[in-house]
Amino acid sequence: MFGKILVATDNSQLMDNIVRYTALLFPRAEFHVISVVDTSEAGVPLSSLVRSALEELAHDAVDNAAKALAEMGIEAIKATPAGRPSTEILNYIARNQIGLLVMATHSKSGTQALHIGRCCARILEHSRCPIMLFNKPAKLERPKRILNPTSGSKYSHQGSLLAASLANNLGASLTVLFFGRLSAAEEKIAYVEGLAQALKVPLTKEVCTGDPERCIIEHAREHDLMVGSRGRRGLAYKLRFLIPPLALGRLERQVIVESTIPFIMGIP
Repeated sequence: MFGKILVATDNSQLMDNIVRYTALLFPRAEFHVISVVDTSEAGVPLSSLVRSALEELAHDAVDNAAKALAEMGIEAIKATPAGRPSTEILNYIARNQIGLLVMATHSKSGTQALHIGRCCARILEHSRCPIMLFNKPAKLERPKRILNPTSGSKYSHQGSLLAASLANNLGASLTVLFFGRLSAAEEKIAYVEGLAQALKVPLTKEVCTGDPERCIIEHAREHDLMVGSRGRRGLAYKLRFLIPPLALGRLERQVIVESTIPFIMGIP
């Protein structure tokens, strides 16, 4: 499915679950593991002692991830570059032709604000490859039901194509969840319906009639894996290459933060 997978690890408790889940889904992929020695704090020169400690933490992180992969019969390629984490990860993706990035969101939610970790947010804004995101441990079993929330825009087609392909590859069923104008639902869903028929994937069609965020999160609880897109409708998304923060809208941020299942974001 994915030729090369990059796991960005920081040695948190969640990472062991993330590594094992990813290996379970894609056992034939070439796995790369990266932990960046963060030297990006402006105005704070690192002493040799501090840098040495950071390097040790990075090496421990990739070693632990590689050990978990080895226990599942996979040999990993390890990397511990120094620099700004998001920049180093994006550069590694480009240099090594990575097909999927896997990482934790380190996100928090509250009544007043939504927060995605700074490194994760910047990567989401700039990445040209799909990203699998986790903010909670996943069940260590192959997904049986995949959810594809979509607005039906041309920018969201990449997410739907990825969702249908994954369902086919993993032997799972697919639910397409449309949010947008009800009058356009059948026409927009037809694209995913055609993909599912071509790949012989069992398909269920649902339409959101209320708040899209709440609808998506509620449906996610009944599924094992969510696959969507960073694609947004309107002028803002068209300007994403000039103003990267526009690549990720409020709805996408909320879903990333609140999803109870792994979320693969396809990048158009």
